Amino acid sequence: MGKFVNSIEEFFEYSKANEVNFVDFRFTDMKGMWHHVTYKFNAVSASSLENGMPFDGSSIEAWQPIHRSDMLLKPDVNCVFRSIYSWFNNHCYLWCLWYLQKWNVWKMSKINR
Repeated sequence: MGKFVNSIEEFFEYSKANEVNFVDFRFTDMKGMWHHVTYKFNAVSASSLENGMPFDGSSIEAWQPIHRSDMLLKPDVNCVFRSIYSWFNNHCYLWCLWYLQKWNVWKMSKINR
């Protein structure tokens, strides 16, 4: 079941109204394989959604070497999905773009465009 929201504030309203406990940030690698990082809902803030969620790209096979592994996930809060399965009903899912750090500036990867 999908729910579209128009802002970060609406995302938090929707999540609280539906008793969301976990937020799953989903993204694909360059091969097209799905990956995800899950946070407890109370660990997600408006600033982290706006500025991005840091993650280690070296943990994904053949993606980034350890010395260039600092990456960001930028979620699209305009599209929130909840699980149709009752045992995951307290999860919501956000699709993300990923960014590489280059010269201390975050650049969107060409694969996301």
